[in-house]
Amino acid sequence: MNLIVRPASNSDCRFLYELRKTPQYQPYCYSPFEASYENHLHWFASRMSSPTPLLYICSIGDCSIGYVRFEPVILNEIYEISFAMHLNVLGKGYSVPMVRSALDQFCTLLDSPKAIRIIATAARANIASQAVLAKLRFMLNGQVVKPASCHTAREFTIFDKYTLIVK
Repeated sequence: MNLIVRPASNSDCRFLYELRKTPQYQPYCYSPFEASYENHLHWFASRMSSPTPLLYICSIGDCSIGYVRFEPVILNEIYEISFAMHLNVLGKGYSVPMVRSALDQFCTLLDSPKAIRIIATAARANIASQAVLAKLRFMLNGQVVKPASCHTAREFTIFDKYTLIVK
């Protein structure tokens, strides 16, 4: 597995747009995706203008297969992470190394003397994302979660917040 995780470049805009609007992902999204490509271009440009990369692309060779995104909640203190993989590579073991690599790169580049909190929101029905967060030692309600203890599927509208403290 020759997995490469790198900061996004301008050429990744269309890939992110197409992956984000994948219908199979909509039930797990915190907010439904309804953006036009023009609105997406503005959103993408604002993320690319950050001095610290907020978007990371995962690829195998020349083929982009996923992304990791960091949204500042409180700059240099709290960031919310989200991630997705292309449907063709789900279940092949790429998610944990992709997210781990992006976390390592992102946290190394942050210029903050204090601990950084990374939060994640996962739908209770999204068992795969919960398992990734558990394997990366995110905490749920202050407790480290074991992958086997992730929630069973419930309503799609219920989300849990996970937290990881780094540095």
